[in-house]
Amino acid sequence: MTRYEQPFQEYFQNVKDMLLEQYESSIDSVDQRQIIKSHDVKESVQLCVQKLAVQYSLSATKDEYRIKTELIQFQNDLFRTSPIIADGYGVKGTVVITQGIAALSKEDQAAIIHKIINFDEFSEDNDPHGEHDFGAIEHGGEKIFWKIDYYNMSLDMGSPDAADPKETKRVLTIMFASEY
Repeated sequence: MTRYEQPFQEYFQNVKDMLLEQYESSIDSVDQRQIIKSHDVKESVQLCVQKLAVQYSLSATKDEYRIKTELIQFQNDLFRTSPIIADGYGVKGTVVITQGIAALSKEDQAAIIHKIINFDEFSEDNDPHGEHDFGAIEHGGEKIFWKIDYYNMSLDMGSPDAADPKETKRVLTIMFASEY
């Protein structure tokens, strides 16, 4: 396990424990319970995400929304900070830069990406839904935005469920604030 994977493994374990505690009694299949209890954290979290996607309705409780938001937040953070590792965990996506960002030197582009990867200044003002899907940074005296949007796997419409990695492809767009 690499140093980048360690925090994700710990987070997967915490999410697995939380979901197991809340949903174990509603999971019908003994096989599903055994997967959740198994050591394969990645597989069990994906199963829980699928289970949540099926269970979500307009009558979802506050806890269910909190769990779904945390799953989206985690997937966004994983994709933004480590897209290759995210892909290995089933979180798919692509990074897009605008013409303004593309016109910068490779060194400036690398510095911007480094700042986005390390961004952790989330607040009620810039992250009201708690999904870690938007941020603003400064570089070379310019304000730069990054934004994650959720699409279906064909990228032709929005995702039916942003918490389900099997139904969602993320698009991280990097742009000057003036290009927004």
